[in-house]
Amino acid sequence: KFNVNSAVNNANDYQGPGTGYRVQGERWEEIKNIPNIINPDDI
Repeated sequence: KFNVNSAVNNANDYQGPGTGYRVQGERWEEIKNIPNIINPDDI
């Protein structure tokens, strides 16, 4: 079943820094280990 997710049926409730989605746990580890990422210290 397909459900449309839009601003009409899923209002933006963002209230500033620190209130949005935060990647944590296993997903964060997967993202950190993506090959060929740019090291911020190299910029």
